[in-house]
Amino acid sequence: MALEGVTWAVNAGLLNGKGNGILIPIGNATRVEVAQILMDFCENIVE
Repeated sequence: MALEGVTWAVNAGLLNGKGNGILIPIGNATRVEVAQILMDFCENIVE
């Protein structure tokens, strides 16, 4: 489920919201935000 995936990503430090920990699931991510998520995933999750 999506909730499980988002919960994992938040707990892993990949997602932290748009400020004050607020996630906007129907919003759009900018190119910079997606790049940061991918870079964090590659540096911190993939071994």
